[in-house]
Amino acid sequence: MTHHATSSRARTRGFTLVEAMISALIVATMMVAALNTVGASARTQSATITSLKGQHMAMLLMTEIESLPYKDPDLIPLLLGVDVGERALDRSTFDDIDDYHGYTQSPVTTRNGTKLSLDAGWALTVDVAWVDPAAPGALTGTLLESNLKRIEVIVIYKGKPVANLVTLKANVS
Repeated sequence: MTHHATSSRARTRGFTLVEAMISALIVATMMVAALNTVGASARTQSATITSLKGQHMAMLLMTEIESLPYKDPDLIPLLLGVDVGERALDRSTFDDIDDYHGYTQSPVTTRNGTKLSLDAGWALTVDVAWVDPAAPGALTGTLLESNLKRIEVIVIYKGKPVANLVTLKANVS
């Protein structure tokens, strides 16, 4: 009878070891799934923060552009872009909307040149074009004044656009 009791205990210990291994496997699988979920959540949160920063920068630059007159107060508009006396890389010299045409900036700064405290990889680009007032989606080009300008600000992070803001401004003078 002792032989029978010993083999029964051995089988019970063996079964317990198998249960422990299965339990460990289940816990490990759940840990991997949990870590994947946390990683996905962190990536989503980072992408959302990047998008919000980009939108904020686009709004700041668009507000700056819209605060300027439609056309240069000193010149007759012939071309879009910087005029005589303005420096293409120095926004503080810009005195009308179309001076921003073709403007690109990295690292990102304020109008007076103060660098914004952002991590590397951010850039801004601006496109200004005359559009047809009867069909504002139709560009008339950079050589044909139409009394309506389309301003587009694009914010780029690490080579990828993260925000895009477009507005129209009419010549009311």
